[in-house]
Amino acid sequence: MTLSLVLGTLSISTVVLGLTESVLLLGVARCVAATAMSLYGLISRALMSDLCTEGTRLKYFS
Repeated sequence: MTLSLVLGTLSISTVVLGLTESVLLLGVARCVAATAMSLYGLISRALMSDLCTEGTRLKYFS
């Protein structure tokens, strides 16, 4: 559920980045997109480490 929320937030903020005409909204959307990307990086690595066997983790994380 958390991954879906992060990806949904990233998608919405990306659409706002493309459609906005306001500098303030552009800055807010950029901050939201950057936060969502940083959370996605953490969550996706945690999920990959849970799904991979111990022998194959090094292959995917190196």
